[in-house]
Amino acid sequence: MANYLVQIRVDEQCIQCDDKAVSAMQRMSQAAEENGTADMTLEKINKEIQAVRQGR
Repeated sequence: MANYLVQIRVDEQCIQCDDKAVSAMQRMSQAAEENGTADMTLEKINKEIQAVRQGR
């Protein structure tokens, strides 16, 4: 299977990545929408990470 490069724009910067990376990001985004975590703030994400590291 050929691996193609695609360009995406993020914060006014053009980033090149392969189609597998873009596909993975799309799947993660869809999963976040489905489980209700798509709108988590960075602060909330960091608190969740800290809680897991501390063993809850």
